[in-house]
Amino acid sequence: MNDDRLLREVASWLVEADPEPPDAKTSVRQAMASAAQVRQRGRRWPLTILDRTAGRPTANQATEHPPSAIPATNGHTPTVTGRTQFMFSPVKAITAGALVFAIGGVMLIAQPFDQQASVPGAATEAGLVTQEVEPGVERIIRDDAGHDLDEKHPTNRYDMDSVLVTPDGTVWLSSSYLGSDNDVNAYGPLVWALGQPETPQYSVDVFCETSGVGVTCFDPATETETTYLAATSITQLAMAPDGTYWAVGNHGGENGGLYHITFE
Repeated sequence: MNDDRLLREVASWLVEADPEPPDAKTSVRQAMASAAQVRQRGRRWPLTILDRTAGRPTANQATEHPPSAIPATNGHTPTVTGRTQFMFSPVKAITAGALVFAIGGVMLIAQPFDQQASVPGAATEAGLVTQEVEPGVERIIRDDAGHDLDEKHPTNRYDMDSVLVTPDGTVWLSSSYLGSDNDVNAYGPLVWALGQPETPQYSVDVFCETSGVGVTCFDPATETETTYLAATSITQLAMAPDGTYWAVGNHGGENGGLYHITFE
């Protein structure tokens, strides 16, 4: 068999062996029919911050790096598609740490308030033992300096006469004995500071009082009674450690009156 005849035989065999290509329209109809029966699942992002848009990364985005080629072992040129990024991001780590710290701080701060209850005799940070008498009001029972307001002397508690809070926050109180307790205790006001151990008592030589107008003083040694500031409105009267008195009220029909009564 010469070369020309061999070429004709091979060409005839190839024509008979090559099947007729499928019709394009028929293939498309079959693919569409199959796709209708397949459940399509699309990608959705639950948070807008996860949207992957092209452009320069911001400070809040993870650092991205272009793909690098991986050596192939079969001799072909390696091809890497897609992109890579660090799983660890300093910005995300700092944000997560701040959130954990904030939530933990709120829980730690809120815990003591949740544990506070209206327990009689509950101790406070200032060393006071208190009792809630109604919402927003607490009665001081005692301090850690020896002052017990439930103590009897011997029949009655202290008669609480006045209170004053100085600029440094110290609470000063003036108290006295009540009724029959004056028969077994020295007469005179006790002036003391809450939380401080001393409870000094002023000695009284002359007794003074006010009904709102003027100050009336009685000297037991001479059994004499004297009225001071007879026509003056008096708001408050206080005894000093030296036995003299201070009074506040009006002056000349107006306010601004401060007086010191020395009995001289």
